[in-house]
Amino acid sequence: MLKRRAALCASPRVIEAESFAPREIHIRRADAVIATSREVARCIRGVTPEVVYAGVETEAEASGSPASVPAKAGNMIGTACRLVPIKDVMTLVEALVRLRDDVPDARLEIAGDGPQRARLEREVAARGLTGAVSFLGWRTDIRAVMSGWDVFALPSLEEGLPIAALEAMAVGLPVVASAVGGIPELVVDGQTGWLVPPGDPGVLAQRLRTLLLNSELRRAMGSAGRNRARQHFSIEQMVKAIARIYDRVLQSPRVD
Repeated sequence: MLKRRAALCASPRVIEAESFAPREIHIRRADAVIATSREVARCIRGVTPEVVYAGVETEAEASGSPASVPAKAGNMIGTACRLVPIKDVMTLVEALVRLRDDVPDARLEIAGDGPQRARLEREVAARGLTGAVSFLGWRTDIRAVMSGWDVFALPSLEEGLPIAALEAMAVGLPVVASAVGGIPELVVDGQTGWLVPPGDPGVLAQRLRTLLLNSELRRAMGSAGRNRARQHFSIEQMVKAIARIYDRVLQSPRVD
């Protein structure tokens, strides 16, 4: 029975568009196309895609999450991404320079790796931030890493649907991210975090500063983000939605 089900699922051409998509994706001869965000769906040509958001594990209880921080100023900003130009981590480094005037102990942890790492390390050293910025490399325990963060930041220039931001919401972190791509479909501006203009370290620093200095706001936004992830971006919801698409395709007559 399992083998038959696997064979059936392998027969239809069901295509999942990448979470980061180019300007246009031209698709032909697909029985169904799944896009991971409305923004990705708008890039698809030739067929009408169906949006199924990625799912992450969500916490059933609020206690013990990073949103339950002590009532003091936070100092740890975190990000998780590939270290490539499109992620624009340099803007986050520039924002850290600005906000340390008001939060002198502010620190940044960068989880991820990529071709820009060496350049970023040089720029961090040139700005005298070596002791304030940690490069963690690729991590398979990202939730454990996030437990030490107060705020999650994502300064990308383009995105489809960033799983790292969704993971941060699921564990109760407020998210400050660029208002690009599918990010506004995740982050509710002013409720679960803030959306900021891409490439603007001044605005990014301002939003991060506000959160680091206000523990109640961090808890409120983190809790709202965790609830949003649980209600709209669970693995169970994702699996059910994809299964419905496969079932419909398998029951439809094949036209070649």
